[in-house]
Amino acid sequence: MMPVPPRIAIIGAGLSGLSAATTLAADRHSVQVFDKARGPGGRLASRHDSEGAIDLGAPCFTARSDAFKDRVAQWLKAGVIAPWPVSPWTRRADGQLTAYSAEHPRYAATPRMSALTRHLAGGLDITLSTRITSIERIADEYWLTCEGLERYGPFGHVVLALPAPQAQALLPDEETGLLSQCNSVTLAPSWHAHYRLDAPLDVPWDALFFENGTLYWASRQESKPGRESAPTLRLIATPEWSQQHLELAPEDVACRLKAAFIDMNMMPRPAFRTADAHRWRFAQATHSLSRTSPLWNARHTLALCGDWCAGNNVEAAWLAGQRCASELITYLTSSS
Repeated sequence: MMPVPPRIAIIGAGLSGLSAATTLAADRHSVQVFDKARGPGGRLASRHDSEGAIDLGAPCFTARSDAFKDRVAQWLKAGVIAPWPVSPWTRRADGQLTAYSAEHPRYAATPRMSALTRHLAGGLDITLSTRITSIERIADEYWLTCEGLERYGPFGHVVLALPAPQAQALLPDEETGLLSQCNSVTLAPSWHAHYRLDAPLDVPWDALFFENGTLYWASRQESKPGRESAPTLRLIATPEWSQQHLELAPEDVACRLKAAFIDMNMMPRPAFRTADAHRWRFAQATHSLSRTSPLWNARHTLALCGDWCAGNNVEAAWLAGQRCASELITYLTSSS
């Protein structure tokens, strides 16, 4: 009788986790994905209200590696994403606005960014609204305990597709190598605010970078493909400002970022109707591991993966999941 392949748990249903899960499932491995949120997405999360969708995390993405370009072509064909024909402008330190031609095309999932992760999640065994609080190794198997004390297992392998500090909190004490690697990573937060407007902004740009000040990025969300929503301004604060104001209430953050935008006097003052903000506590690696392969323990049973290993973007997240799954498949094949 052939031995039964070990089950694989993936904690985190963001792009890295789903990238790994879909690859493993396609190779006929038994995979169960866990996430604390009500839906898959991670930093591709979106929210929907009566006036349309609002993207809460990554506003768009590019494709630079051949592997990711091939996958983007598949998503385009499936209608999950579409090009966002935008060339971001820059507000220079002297206050001047300049346009430039982007080197790489930008893409956005449609009709909202979370459509991409929901597409990847289709057909997977995903347990949502479940916050895993501990991982216990008993003999050669792993058991997961959630916030409600329910236990899941046994699993032969566990992949933590989480930001390094969240992964570090779950690692068993004996995983000293992985704990040390997590401890060497520094992640900065990011505050994102969005505002419904009475009328579209009368500006020449759809997206704008800022060279200095409180703000890092602004965009007109309704300019993205597939959006049928009220005019919406999106503002992203710099990592430095976000860190300094980490514990502010969302309404206070929305108010302060709006004031910073208005103070730049780039246009007649917009008519703001609603405002809200979302905090990403672990958004951007200021010090990453600068590696392209995932992190495994010595037994090849526990792994860490995420964009924080080698970059801070959608492509890095997807590639991290692919490489993690590929290495695990190779290990399982060689050890069977």
